[in-house]
Amino acid sequence: SEAGIDRIEIYLDGSLLGEATYGIVREDIRTVYPSVSHSRDSGFHLNVEVPNLRRKAEPRAVIKAIDHDGQGREVSIVLR
Repeated sequence: SEAGIDRIEIYLDGSLLGEATYGIVREDIRTVYPSVSHSRDSGFHLNVEVPNLRRKAEPRAVIKAIDHDGQGREVSIVLR
């Protein structure tokens, strides 16, 4: 986002697991988006323990990025 990322939220099956640490150095992202301010510092990380994850049929993780303008984009994946 040109507005800059405010936070990264991580969800599992619709429940918020937490906010990821944002600002990890990613030279590969800066290479792809050199005109985006602070694109080099766009990595994120979150450690969570999810007991019984393998017992769920198709657990779905959602990663949502919210920028400083309040706009969000998300990506969703099924964990297998």
